[in-house]
Amino acid sequence: MNKKVQQPRTDHAAILARDAIRNLLGSRVSCTLSDGRQTVGVLVCVDRLKNMVLTDCWETRTIVSTDYNPDKTNVVKTLAKRHLQQAMVPGANLVKVEVENLIYEQKIAPILKK
Repeated sequence: MNKKVQQPRTDHAAILARDAIRNLLGSRVSCTLSDGRQTVGVLVCVDRLKNMVLTDCWETRTIVSTDYNPDKTNVVKTLAKRHLQQAMVPGANLVKVEVENLIYEQKIAPILKK
């Protein structure tokens, strides 16, 4: 069975990106998903497909409901929030990952200046 194993990239940009992600492990990050949900938690794992595992996280989503009337004038938007002990955020659904400015300045900026 000849199965090709993809070797990690070794160019400068890839090395900086890997180092930046490694430094973010254990930090609080905010992930926005393609369906509008936002999950904030502590980053514990990232794989090569950009799947992320967060612990002690909060998921926030907007629920839009109507009063079932034909003109749909009574639209109510509710913000639903729930605590999750652990969550896996699929890389395919990941739109944006954010960190606080202080975390960026301490953990990411020094790496990118190399």
